[in-house]
This record gives sequence, structure tokens and C-alpha cells, in this order.
Amino acid sequence: MSVIDLITWTCAAVFICTAAITLLSVVDVVKIDPKFREKLFYALLIEIVVCSVTVFKNNVSNHYLNIIRVSNPKDGTTTKVKPGERFFINGVCAREPGASFDGEIKIKDKEYKLVNFGINNREIFSASVDLDIDTLQQTPVGISVRLISKGKIIYTDTSTANIIISKHWN
Repeated sequence: MSVIDLITWTCAAVFICTAAITLLSVVDVVKIDPKFREKLFYALLIEIVVCSVTVFKNNVSNHYLNIIRVSNPKDGTTTKVKPGERFFINGVCAREPGASFDGEIKIKDKEYKLVNFGINNREIFSASVDLDIDTLQQTPVGISVRLISKGKIIYTDTSTANIIISKHWN
């Protein structure tokens, strides 16, 4: 058991004892001098406030908003791309320091890994992918982007667009 664990469990035990003694004295199961009961009651209130603030700080309040959204191509739009040409996506993101990007697009059953993820100082990202399909099609394309921190996916966004891939188009 680490020192932090020991301190945590000690504080939890003190909180439980204070709560039990205070509540039992309020309903007159345990007889305590009223001035000590009042002090126990205030101690219990302070413990509850400190515990609530700590839980909020550690679990609810996030110093960093982790979000990523694909904005181009927009969901349901059509884009023209020549085979071998790079297909670009753009979007917005906010991330914690050290978080990285990952993503791919899916055309039919084939996945294309997004590369060249970059972000400017206004939190706009771009990425690209090389396409090798050599036919004229309008195919639904699934776009998926993720923010990753410490090996875990912390946020993901998906989008669907149509793409026309052809050697020749005006």
C-alpha cells in the first residue's frame, strides 16, 4: 500500500467515524455533551464539503476540453479526387497537452490511414490520405478521427461523405 493510499483510507475511516458518532448523537443513541456534538457536526460538514470538492476536481472538472470534429468534408457532401491525389480532411479540436491524433477513412472494405496530422495555433487540424482506387464511383466514405492520450482513446468523431474517384473529370 502506497503512502497516498494509506492517507486516503485513514481520511475515509475518520470521515466514517465522525459521521457515525455525529449522527448517533443527533438521534440520542450516543450521549455527547452538546458543545462537542456541535463541533462534531461542524467537522462533519467540513469533511463533506472537502470530499465533494475533491471528487468534483478529480472526476468532473476537466482542465482540458478534449474534442475533435471533422468539418471538411461535411457530413453527406461529395468530393472529387483523382487516384494518387491526396484526399484532405479538416476539422477543429481541443486537446490536452501530449494528446495525439489518429484516424482513417474507409471506402468499401478498404481502410486508408490518415497521415500528416497537423494543428495550427487556432486548433484547426488537417490530415490527408493517398487514394489508389482507379474507378469512377460515388461511394460513401467513412471518416474516423481520434484523440489519443497515454495510449487510450479520449475522444472520437466520425463522419460520412461521398467521394468521386476518377482518372478523368472536369
